[in-house]
Amino acid sequence: MKIKVFIIGSEPSGAVFSLEEQVRYIFGNFLAENGGIEKFAAVRDAINSISQAFADSQTVIFLVADDIFGYTKLTISKAFGFDMKVEQNILENALQTCNGKNSSDEEFALCHAGIPQGARAFVLEDGLYAGFAAVSGEQTVIFLPAESERTQVLFSMQVIPFINAKYHINADMDGLKRLRTKYLADICKKTDKTIAVSCTNTASFLMDYMAYSPELQRHIKLSPRAEKRGSLPPSDYVVNLSITAAELMGTPYGVAMSNAFYNGDDAAGEKVVYMAVTNDAQTVVREIHSLNNEEIPAFLERCCADLCVFVAGIIEKDAGLVPEEKVPEKSSKKAKGLIAALVCAIVLLAAFCGYYFHANGYTLNDWFNTYIGQFLSTEYEETDEQPESIPEQEDNT
Repeated sequence: MKIKVFIIGSEPSGAVFSLEEQVRYIFGNFLAENGGIEKFAAVRDAINSISQAFADSQTVIFLVADDIFGYTKLTISKAFGFDMKVEQNILENALQTCNGKNSSDEEFALCHAGIPQGARAFVLEDGLYAGFAAVSGEQTVIFLPAESERTQVLFSMQVIPFINAKYHINADMDGLKRLRTKYLADICKKTDKTIAVSCTNTASFLMDYMAYSPELQRHIKLSPRAEKRGSLPPSDYVVNLSITAAELMGTPYGVAMSNAFYNGDDAAGEKVVYMAVTNDAQTVVREIHSLNNEEIPAFLERCCADLCVFVAGIIEKDAGLVPEEKVPEKSSKKAKGLIAALVCAIVLLAAFCGYYFHANGYTLNDWFNTYIGQFLSTEYEETDEQPESIPEQEDNT
């Protein structure tokens, strides 16, 4: 089984790991031989590659930036003849998350809750940026948001299990854990540093996470005890614990991660985890907030991932090893305008193409090449007319 991945639009800024790195760690053994992962500013730039993707791949994954997510979802769905439907339960969650949004806003509804008829939805409880898996025979189109935290959770909790079950493969569900713990282990080894972990209620969870890198175990010491919080605010509490852990274990760095505290009276509401990293000069505190209705085990796993990158960054900075900042690619406004023209043209062809797709049993590859790929390529080659630009879509995350 082979997988082809398209990353469309700008990646999240400031991320330590690119989407390409993360995808390779998860699906490395299953990526198509020729250009298994490709990046494009907009979907129109990927037309030729998309038309060829199904020739040697059973699954094609689209990872799409937030600012063009709705446009690209509609474009891809129309291109492959998918009948788009707004899922009301997803829309209700999205409206609840984005207070003040009107339920009659069709653009908002399609962006966040639009799912092709009969497709499998991939979405978190907040209802935002719902993706999907549309299956035709042995071929699958998967459409997902390219957002750091959201994509990480969707891959681990929904997408990888779906692909493994559908194609009877064993894509690495723990690949992202190995990527982050190896990153920290490599920095500890390079700088010859050790880290003391305070023995909080979440320490066992953190130690289990760090165990995904055997090398990292040589640089971690678990403090035998932790004082009770008492009346201290959680942020002050983790500061004291990280300092105490470093002093008690005689290490240059100490870390502490708190329980998940409810941010309010509603147990189903937002939760917050506090973490602290201490070095010889100072203690740095970070708050991690849960996604809407995110389950605590998934939330704590995400916190452990963040803590690995957090402490690694501090050690890098102390040692003068901070890597050069990566500048994300920027999608062009011109491309967004062309997408608008593309959508209008495809809508006119959808009914005709859909009939032949179902009546003649074409594969997704046949459909794209015969009716859409050639049309789009010709359309963009023969016209110099610039369609009216589409206003930027509001980012609701």
